[in-house]
Amino acid sequence: IIRSESGFNKLVSGFSHAQETSKLLTRAYKGRAARLCYRPDLEGTLVDFRGSSAINLHTPSDIRPQPGNPAPWLEFLEYMFVNPEERKQVERWCATLIAKPSVRMGYGMLLISEKQGIGKTTLGAQILAPLVGLHNVGYPAEKDITSDFNDWVSHKRLAIVNEIYSGASWKAYHALKGVITDHDITVNQKYMRSYVVDNWCHVLACSNSMRALKMEHDDRRWFYPEITEVPWEGDKFTSLRIWLAAGGLSIIASWAAKYGDYVRPNERAPMTSRKQEMIEGSRSEAQAEAAALAELIKDSDKPLGLLMKDVVVHVRNTVQGRVFDTDYELRRSMTDVGVRAFRERIKVAGKLQHVMINDALADLSARSDDPRKTVREHVVRCGDLVEGDM
Repeated sequence: IIRSESGFNKLVSGFSHAQETSKLLTRAYKGRAARLCYRPDLEGTLVDFRGSSAINLHTPSDIRPQPGNPAPWLEFLEYMFVNPEERKQVERWCATLIAKPSVRMGYGMLLISEKQGIGKTTLGAQILAPLVGLHNVGYPAEKDITSDFNDWVSHKRLAIVNEIYSGASWKAYHALKGVITDHDITVNQKYMRSYVVDNWCHVLACSNSMRALKMEHDDRRWFYPEITEVPWEGDKFTSLRIWLAAGGLSIIASWAAKYGDYVRPNERAPMTSRKQEMIEGSRSEAQAEAAALAELIKDSDKPLGLLMKDVVVHVRNTVQGRVFDTDYELRRSMTDVGVRAFRERIKVAGKLQHVMINDALADLSARSDDPRKTVREHVVRCGDLVEGDM
């Protein structure tokens, strides 16, 4: 199913007298399952899948829930995640991952702390990985994420990226989009035949850099909670690991099974202040300057508008170096902060131009008999706006 004929023949050559065992197998064996699948939501090895039988490559964790006091686990979460509301979302994500293999969440979790030894590896590799099942967990490096080969995501429920640093490039962010949201994935592995399998992989990415990823303004794929920068005092980590080895993992599995408030499959990643900062930091210098202009008119009670041609000229004169951003990208960075583009281009100085307007001008133009004239009358120059603000 997954190997080429020549690769299969080499694999079984030590067990066969024939040079081309594949032909004998194809001719003699008619009862094989024609498909592979990875379905954590189905029990058993041979399952019905899309109208035919298939081999289910998922096997659950061998850790079984046992009753007990989950206090050490909850204390660890309270230490690591300093914001109570965000900690609640972390609990939901972890409980769903552990106890609900039939649910594929639509977002991953990004953990960033500048100091080492905070507990990111403890959470991922020592708690979540065994509870999901070590055979269901992959550990890709950043170079694996951007590679053409993606076997690290196949037949996995969790991918733990222990160190990601792609703040200078969009490559890793875009490469992980499909991993987080696509329902099917084409597995491309060296020396193997490509095949399509269900994608049940969740991503837990860790970093010691605040510029771990670039992030789009409307991102729905990453939950980025704030974590502590102060290492756990005393021998807390030692005590936690002893508790985990003595049955704590089974107690956490029981806690997850009783949690109740699980993440729904279509739920978007919660917005956090850290994530908003990362989105703002992902803008280019030109986009940041355009967004700053938008901020100047956004909260004004006066109806104000900016010509995009004037914005482009102002940005190019202000930013050091060349500007590679398109007019569309600059407009998008402005709409991110709360202004809007007028519904149509209007003629100013004999040329049709896009105009960015604030809410006050949008309301005024909506009541006007001649909206285009109203917008044209309330356009201000970027230079005058900046000098007035200063």
